[in-house]
Amino acid sequence: GLREGGIGSPNGFGFAYFGLRALFDVTFFVTVNIIGLNVVFGIIVDTFQELRDEKNDIKENMESECFICSLEAYNFEQSGKGFEFHVKNEHNM
Repeated sequence: GLREGGIGSPNGFGFAYFGLRALFDVTFFVTVNIIGLNVVFGIIVDTFQELRDEKNDIKENMESECFICSLEAYNFEQSGKGFEFHVKNEHNM
């Protein structure tokens, strides 16, 4: 029971133990949070990079290939009045 010690009895650990334990806990908390946040931010940045690459691919495709007939701009530049004329006048885009 309580006569033998128990709740309020000293457990033999001194101030140095609790100081080191607090230092370890704070270090562990900071390290885990930094790694966790870096993983989350890395995923976010990677997702936006993929979206940017996809947008650039679509833009490049629209500038180098006819959307309607799927012919490359190079073909129109070699024979005809040019790619811009083809897109604007022949397809009215």
